[in-house]
Amino acid sequence: MGHVPSEFPSYLASVENLVSLYEVPSQLQSKLLIALLDERSKSLLAKLPKERLDQYTEVRDYLLREFNPPIPKLFRPPPPIVAFFLETLWHLIYHLMKITSCIEYLMRGIFNDTKNRNGRGLSWS
Repeated sequence: MGHVPSEFPSYLASVENLVSLYEVPSQLQSKLLIALLDERSKSLLAKLPKERLDQYTEVRDYLLREFNPPIPKLFRPPPPIVAFFLETLWHLIYHLMKITSCIEYLMRGIFNDTKNRNGRGLSWS
């Protein structure tokens, strides 16, 4: 097993494939996995009680929780004041367009464009 935590889920998936391929008994699955782990993983498993060490699913789930790589926050929701401002701005622009009939004009253009492309289109009137 590699020392990179992000490789751990794929490592466990390959172990599970080999276990199912060779039909390893459930009593041996966790023991074989523990024997092949690196020192860091073994030191983490030292915290588990013996009853949980005998079950492969318990060992797997514990290690996945410990090695779960943090997911970077690529998108953070805007602060509430910004969200309020954007919502208010959207409503103002929408009602301004509605008052000045821009929406009807745009919709006519969309329907006419659709009519010209496929020959039938929708009727606006």
